[in-house]
Amino acid sequence: MRVGGATARISNTKARKEAVRKGKPLLANDLRGLINGPDQQNASGARDAALLSLGWAAALRRSELVSLDWQKLGAGGGFISVDERGIVVTLMASNTVEPMV
Repeated sequence: MRVGGATARISNTKARKEAVRKGKPLLANDLRGLINGPDQQNASGARDAALLSLGWAAALRRSELVSLDWQKLGAGGGFISVDERGIVVTLMASNTVEPMV
């Protein structure tokens, strides 16, 4: 194409693409179905229900959830404690949080 005596070129531009979601959000009704699924009468079923509930309530990524320690920071990415406010989740490092030094 010629514009004003000069050749106008369209560079290799790409149209913006919308972000592709890899998965659907887990809604409250879906969570209830998952929590009621495991047999909560045994230790592993109760553990699974607790992890699902905590991960959903705190909006944690899988990696953040499995890296939590109990009551004090060890080698994990954060810790869980219980006080008068309820369950407190403290993340020390995350994909969206800069590590504290």
